[in-house]
Amino acid sequence: MLVLVVGALTATPLCATGKAHQAGPASTGIPSPPAPAAPPLRALAQVRLLVDLPRTQRAGARAAGMLCLPNGVVRVVDLVGGDAALEATVRAALARAGETRLRGGGDIEIHLTEVSVKLCARKWGAFGIGGDHGALSGEANYAFRWTRTGDAEPRSARIALSIDRHAPMTAGEITGRALDLLFDRIIPAA
Repeated sequence: MLVLVVGALTATPLCATGKAHQAGPASTGIPSPPAPAAPPLRALAQVRLLVDLPRTQRAGARAAGMLCLPNGVVRVVDLVGGDAALEATVRAALARAGETRLRGGGDIEIHLTEVSVKLCARKWGAFGIGGDHGALSGEANYAFRWTRTGDAEPRSARIALSIDRHAPMTAGEITGRALDLLFDRIIPAA
């Protein structure tokens, strides 16, 4: 409900001398036009990421040490974590993408359909003791299928990363970087 008051009364304050205080230009009695209303903000897009792979599935090999000798496997869960960790990774990537880019583009549902990695923890330490086991370099490849509200057919995207040994990342950061690149492709520029 909009209430417009026309010809409202105003009191004129008196100064210490008893004379009327001149506060500004006199009122003409004509109401001023209402200020233009700000356009309503379009709703933020809701983004859901679903992992279509068993979390225990092997995603690739892990190596360790200066020579990157074989040192086990990397599983999907190592890259995406549990539900809470994955949600935090998605939220962080969306924050980096920028809220203005998420307005009005429609909701987005993303499916992680494939992931393969070949990673090395170079700072493994002597005989695997000490060092930084989480700082990984190497290659990571992700495949996503995604749809936006109103799309007739799902679309797909492949993200290939090369992680330099001088700027290693944790497994979660690698997935976050893949999401950054994915969002750059599928979320319209602001």
